[in-house]
Amino acid sequence: MLLSDQPVVLVAGKGGVGKTTVSAALAVQAARAGHRTLVVSTDPAHSLGDVLQTTLGHEPSTVEAGLDAIEVDAERLAAEHVEQVARALRDYAHPDTWPDIDRHMALAHNAPGTVEAALIDWLAGLLDGVGRDYARIVLDTAPGGHTLRLLQLPESLGRWTDELLDQQQRHDRLNVERGHDESVSERSRRIADRLQRRQARLETVGRALTDAECCGALLVCSPERLPVLESVRLAGQLQQTGIEVAGCIVNGVFPDDDHDFIARRRKQQQRWIDELARQIPDLPLHELELRAESPTGPDELAELLTFLRPCRPRT
Repeated sequence: MLLSDQPVVLVAGKGGVGKTTVSAALAVQAARAGHRTLVVSTDPAHSLGDVLQTTLGHEPSTVEAGLDAIEVDAERLAAEHVEQVARALRDYAHPDTWPDIDRHMALAHNAPGTVEAALIDWLAGLLDGVGRDYARIVLDTAPGGHTLRLLQLPESLGRWTDELLDQQQRHDRLNVERGHDESVSERSRRIADRLQRRQARLETVGRALTDAECCGALLVCSPERLPVLESVRLAGQLQQTGIEVAGCIVNGVFPDDDHDFIARRRKQQQRWIDELARQIPDLPLHELELRAESPTGPDELAELLTFLRPCRPRT
């Protein structure tokens, strides 16, 4: 199995290239190899349950022995995240300001970044259980740009939390130096403690995602212009974020055939496989041949990766 030594696999790429099918196939293969596995869809347009032929929700559902699956309810996470922040603000604010806090939090629910921040908090708990709850976690991510914003969030939120914590600590030190120890209130200590806990969660996510022994990204693309260019761009951006890109699956490759239409389409696809190999020369490339029907259900998914073969770029 690709990335068999890494407990966490991020399956990424442009929409419509088969990420969910590949994610499900990897998860089934890992589970049947004896690794307790969880496959998670973070794509708002969920199709993981359809591929696995089962009904999934926000909590883990057992697909078969050793394999659980989740379709994350991002709206639920965002609502819970906003309510948690509102409760924290109420703890530190005068009751007269609570209606204003509630109004601001209602607006924040739909603000850019709220869903991603909530998802990162949720992933922190999930990744903390790697090796304890699950030996393998496969993340079926949303299309490229959304995934990248999500993966960059721990670093940016971490810097913001560092700044808040630094300001809080400088304020407390200043009060102590002025002889106002009593100004360093219990409330101030609770704020610092809350910031430190959040910082620790973000560091957990950041360490897990950028540890090549723990996490690797697997790109999926089809042998067409836009998916290939998106994969090249995504590979570079993931590497800049510190996430190892361990391989790429080119999905939906036409078989070699003498039929004029198929032969011409295969030649066109080969051009983009060659371009992918040229732009990312050190990335292991594998291909899956186009199938008459998309595999569904654990048995068909388990069989899918047996057809995986190394790409054959032309020199």
